[in-house]
Amino acid sequence: AIANSAEISNIPWANFAGLTVVHDMAVPNSLFSYSHNVKLGCKHDNVDFELFQKPSHEAPIDFLYSLPPMKNSINELLQGFGAYKWPENPISRRMSFAVMVDAGAITKADLESCIDQGKLIVSTDNSPLEACEDCEFVPLSSGCSEDECSIWQYSDRLGNGVDPSSSISVVYSDNQCDLDAFTNFVNERLPQLYELLETAKTEEESNAAILSYATVVNNVEYAKCKNTFDSLYTTKSASVFLKGVKACEDPTNDMDPCCNEELKWGDCCLPEDKNIEIEGVFNSSNPNVIDTVCGTNANAVKELLDSEFSQVLISVSHPEFGCEAKYETLIPKHDQDIFESLWGSVNTCETEVRWGETKAGGESCTSNDECWSGSCINEDVHKRCTPLYGEAITGPLLSCVVSKVDKKLWKHMANVIDVDPAKIKKDGTYTDNEWSDAVVKFKRLVGSPNCVGEDVDSGICAIIDITKAECLSINYIYDWSRQMEWVVDETNINGGFCKKRYSYWEGAHIHGYTENVQEECEMIISGMQGACVDSTTPNGIESWGRDEAECIGPNETWFSFISHEVRGYRLKSRKIYLKDEETGNWIESFEKGDERLCVLESKCNWDPDSRFTSGDEDLCLDPSSLANTTYPRGNFKENGKNMACLQCWGSRCEEFYHSSPPICAVSPFNVDHCAANSGGGPNNDSPVSAILNIKDDESHLQCRRNILQTESECLPIDFCPILSSKENHYDEWEWRCAESSCWDLSKNELSCHYNESTKISYGWHSEWRAGEGACRVEYDVDEEKSFDEKGHCESKGPFLWWEGRGFKPGKFNSAEECSSFCNDGTWPIKQTCSSSGSCNEHCEQCVVGNSWRFPDGAACYLNGSITEYDCHSDLLSTNYEWHWESQLCHRKDFSGTEADCVDLDMSSDASKNLTHQYISCSAQTSSGTCTAYCWAKDYDEYTTCQTAGLDWDWSSSRCKHPTWTVNQATHPTCESFVAHLDANSTEHERWFAAKDCWSNGCSFELGSIGYNAAICAGAPKGCSEQEGHNEWVDGGDDSTATAKMSLLECHWDEWRKCSTKDTCLDAGECDDWFIEHGKCIVPLEPNEWGDRKGCDNVKNPFDGTNYTWGGKMGCVARKTVDAVATYLKESECNSVGGTWHVRAKTQDDCEDNRDMVCSHPFDEWSIFGGIKSEAKCDTCGYKSTPPTKWRKGVWSPSAETPLYWTDRAFSTKNKWEEQSFDESAYHDLVKNSISRYIAEAFKSKVYCELGAYEAWIPAIISMCGTSGNFSEGETNVVSYDLSTVKVACGDLQNQPPLETFEGSIDYKNATCATGENKFADTTLGKVVPLAAKQRVGTGRRISSESVCAAHALIKNSNNAYIGQKLGSGLTVTGINGATVCINPTVPSSEICSNYVEFGIVTINSNGSYSVPTDSNVTINSKGEICFDGSESGSTYVPVKLESAWETKSGPITQAPSISPEVVLDSAPTSIPSIADLNATSPSIIDKGGNTADDSIATNIKVSFVRSIVSIILVVFGLLLE
Repeated sequence: AIANSAEISNIPWANFAGLTVVHDMAVPNSLFSYSHNVKLGCKHDNVDFELFQKPSHEAPIDFLYSLPPMKNSINELLQGFGAYKWPENPISRRMSFAVMVDAGAITKADLESCIDQGKLIVSTDNSPLEACEDCEFVPLSSGCSEDECSIWQYSDRLGNGVDPSSSISVVYSDNQCDLDAFTNFVNERLPQLYELLETAKTEEESNAAILSYATVVNNVEYAKCKNTFDSLYTTKSASVFLKGVKACEDPTNDMDPCCNEELKWGDCCLPEDKNIEIEGVFNSSNPNVIDTVCGTNANAVKELLDSEFSQVLISVSHPEFGCEAKYETLIPKHDQDIFESLWGSVNTCETEVRWGETKAGGESCTSNDECWSGSCINEDVHKRCTPLYGEAITGPLLSCVVSKVDKKLWKHMANVIDVDPAKIKKDGTYTDNEWSDAVVKFKRLVGSPNCVGEDVDSGICAIIDITKAECLSINYIYDWSRQMEWVVDETNINGGFCKKRYSYWEGAHIHGYTENVQEECEMIISGMQGACVDSTTPNGIESWGRDEAECIGPNETWFSFISHEVRGYRLKSRKIYLKDEETGNWIESFEKGDERLCVLESKCNWDPDSRFTSGDEDLCLDPSSLANTTYPRGNFKENGKNMACLQCWGSRCEEFYHSSPPICAVSPFNVDHCAANSGGGPNNDSPVSAILNIKDDESHLQCRRNILQTESECLPIDFCPILSSKENHYDEWEWRCAESSCWDLSKNELSCHYNESTKISYGWHSEWRAGEGACRVEYDVDEEKSFDEKGHCESKGPFLWWEGRGFKPGKFNSAEECSSFCNDGTWPIKQTCSSSGSCNEHCEQCVVGNSWRFPDGAACYLNGSITEYDCHSDLLSTNYEWHWESQLCHRKDFSGTEADCVDLDMSSDASKNLTHQYISCSAQTSSGTCTAYCWAKDYDEYTTCQTAGLDWDWSSSRCKHPTWTVNQATHPTCESFVAHLDANSTEHERWFAAKDCWSNGCSFELGSIGYNAAICAGAPKGCSEQEGHNEWVDGGDDSTATAKMSLLECHWDEWRKCSTKDTCLDAGECDDWFIEHGKCIVPLEPNEWGDRKGCDNVKNPFDGTNYTWGGKMGCVARKTVDAVATYLKESECNSVGGTWHVRAKTQDDCEDNRDMVCSHPFDEWSIFGGIKSEAKCDTCGYKSTPPTKWRKGVWSPSAETPLYWTDRAFSTKNKWEEQSFDESAYHDLVKNSISRYIAEAFKSKVYCELGAYEAWIPAIISMCGTSGNFSEGETNVVSYDLSTVKVACGDLQNQPPLETFEGSIDYKNATCATGENKFADTTLGKVVPLAAKQRVGTGRRISSESVCAAHALIKNSNNAYIGQKLGSGLTVTGINGATVCINPTVPSSEICSNYVEFGIVTINSNGSYSVPTDSNVTINSKGEICFDGSESGSTYVPVKLESAWETKSGPITQAPSISPEVVLDSAPTSIPSIADLNATSPSIIDKGGNTADDSIATNIKVSFVRSIVSIILVVFGLLLE
């Protein structure tokens, strides 16, 4: 139906009576996308209806839905749940759409009546309608908001807007083919389709372009001519013999994997020679129709259809080379989401380059070569690649793309960038200039003017009407969500503004794509409400954020933000889409960032986040005023300059956190009385006051003498104790002189004792005063207190008060110190590395638990019955220490080997008759010898063990008693420790009995008559004395069991990093993490389609519990116990058909000793679990791999991380670049390249499906009808393209062949016909001469015996007939020198027996054949005729020639006939036109040549006139803006 400027198709694909779509390809309108303002109505006589589009319906896939011209409504919905607004792809501008209405009680007669009277109207109006919940449409006036309504806007096919109040009358189509209209439409629409395909910049646009193909085949002008052409021949289902195809031969054979998809789990469809039944192949020309409409040209039409066009349908439907089959070789069915799969590699590159991942996608690097940026930097314990920003991204990003992107996609990306993929490619050989040129071109495409910096996405959200002092006072130093900073801006009345450091607050967030920055900023500032300002810290608030009600401290004031002016600014440029209100189109636009504000912000080189300085330049350059408050490092100086120690990560630097000034802490154990208890001492120091607001790692030590910068100054050598070995190797402090104390320096060791007259106790301390000893005043008996206060000390005599001091040396606080640090994860942080390196993998090993006391993992202790009293004696206490839990006396600070320990037996200790025992955790090489333990055998799983208060050991899957409660095999009972006490026992005996009771894990209580009835009860530390079934595991040596388990606390660690290079390189990890500590794995199962069934759909056969993910190995079996799903035990595994697995510890166990898995070569998770043989898997073209993979250990040599001792500086934070990396531009480039990849495949599909019809329809129909009588020279050839591909001219040898049913092109020896161009569009086209057919088609028939003469058209240079053609011609364009193979389509029955040589001829411009060429011709395995050296634009035809064809004489006047039988038919005297046929057809013929009655007339085109009335779906060919 044609009405106004809109096109409405009337193809009958719906059954009116049943309201059922009968089209083969139907899709649901799952998005419920429909128009609220389009309707179909009629008002005529007793017919009165108005129908609106249905929101839910199914329509042919050939029609395309589109959303109204609005942005993604789902985004708006998600925002209702607190989501951010993200960029949206606008709807494509050109789409066709379908509209379905519910006819209800309207009859066919009603519709016919309306159409006859011109009253069936499609209309829109300006009153949008709202779809309510009951799916009834109500006018806007009912109270619905306009924002809730979805209004579509319309245009005609040229893009001109249509008046919303206009209407279109539905009328009958005349169904008459208009060749001019057909040709004009095809010439306009197909190029437009190709343009849409190649220029798409989003997946949506690409899909829309592909679906726009339907607007061609369903166009009324195209459909009318196509249906008319289709009536000239009939089709059939035919059995075709095909070589080496993967196709179903017998659809009823359920045992054939080519026919039954379910079998693919354990079998595959292999290529074989088969007779394949193909639907819709050419049967014959339709003489009843052709004779009627084609007149004198009838025979020519029949000949052309039977001998030439007949090949088109088999070409289209061929299971291997057909249009769909070829398309699937490029866009496989398994990879329908081609955009996603191709996008993966380029998206990976963007992530790796921008965010600092390695070339392998790892988070840590070991060398610069592993990074796209060429820079591997230290960050905390690990190294990482330097992340890049702005223009710096483009070169490394291009390098990554070239290395990682699919080769087929890179060809199209290279074309878009305008570089030669033959040179710029992975492992390509290109010069520096060629690479630089490529980067420049790439940068031009993916760059745009933009602000570059770490935080430019956040823009600026600021309070603009407060002063600098106010801004500094409201900055929260440690609460990042409330941090503020001052930005100098001379255009502001206050000289600047107060910016929120991070533009975020509880759901409100400014990012690079925020639409309304001002609105978002207002939400952020109002959400914060204000700040609790502390007058004691005017340069920043130390506490965490509190609300106004909590701001009640004595120095606190609430600073409200509510009344202040707020401004939001965008720094980053962005691509946006603006709606053209006139056309309704979304127009792509570029919104440039604010260049002035971009470079306005500055940062402090040592405080880039403005935590301490709040953006204040003065504080940045001289932070000394902060040294006693928030920033103790503020006094770092050198030669009068203010200095800082910086650590850098690429371009970002900040102060090294571990740099610190020296601290001399006064009275560290009594800071509450700092002034009262400080001062005095050997130097008669003045008292100090506490620094109340100090904020550093030692902020609890507020009493300090910062003027004392060295240890000797802080801890006077002539007074403090001599240096001794430190007990805690992790403590950087020196505490030997830390205790506040009172001294009488007038006494010597002999006089240093209790004074009866003064009632004061004294004690001699030989280590004080540099080892000379000093007498300490210890206890005042009269006042019953110690001398731990300065006032008390000085009031009791001429005593010396020592305030007590601890010293922590400064670190990384000078040019010498701040040069590097060892980033190996050990503590304390050191300048240089002592270890050789670190490993990324784990080595199971026995490790020390008490590393604080035994950092080397080894101990040396005394053998024999050494008691605590012995260990604390003067004889041993200097060098030995008692360990309470193990009851062992061990050597202090032992560091050495077993020999070093044993040698102590021979030292000065030998006279004491003492022997030593060495024990080391690392020397234990297995979990069995690592430690001893008491195995609680009553508990065999984690839950019950934990419930019992015991420890579960995953490495051995055993329940153990804690070592602090059980550390011996056997033990005396608790009662035995007090059994010997009686009334005659001494106090010493009683005290030790109580102590023994406690130390052995028992509880002690005095009895009613004291020690005589004392009670020692409980469970002792012996394993055999514990309740239940227990077993002592001694770790291989019971004599060292207690030392290993209690002293060193050895334990087996499966996840400890390998400590040496050799163990690291031998180590690794299997990705069978799901096995954990042992799991029951059952085999994978197929679903009804032969695909892997999800493990959650595989269930326990006994109780129905669903299983869980088990990787490629299978599914992890579970059962239900007490309504909780739990994993099966090893003993239960066989019952469900499973196999028990533990985690692989070696590469062999991980990859070689597990059954292989057969999977798809392009999708490793598409598994064919029934294929168990590797040979079978390979035969099927699949890939056999182990189900799990091993990751090898990598050793990273230790290296110091550089530090930088530098001046404090204030500089510009961001910079403005004209070609800064633009993420959206890069995505456009990539997606356009993917679209071109898809377009190339789809374009060949369109060529294949439409090319023949585009050429044959005008050629054939022009030969029929009164206005179309054929005349010599009018149309010489029918030519059309079969397939096309873009090739890289410098890489033709690697270009895959272009293959079609008709023939193929091999590019290996070809060159581009375009000369020096980088790319060429190559096509393989088909050419059929019509002039040659004219001679045999206008009345002459050849008998069956001499049918080969119809093809005998080849002459030599003497004009003698010397051969016959074997098929149509193929044309190759875009390249020269290719190898071309042509499929001969003339059957063997039509080949003259006297022709014996194969050859090649060309077709001239007038449609005639040339003399045979001198090409060497070969026959390939498919029977195709091949030759080398094609020339662009030439058309080649395969021929068969006489043996001596070059010398045969001529000329002759006609082609030879093998048999003299020639029958000439007379032409009909009158030729009815196609229009006459439609109007007065005497009978209706189906495509099989049978006469049809009126009841089935709707099945063919001639009865198509009024079928529109049976359609409930009105199809518009409109173009939706």
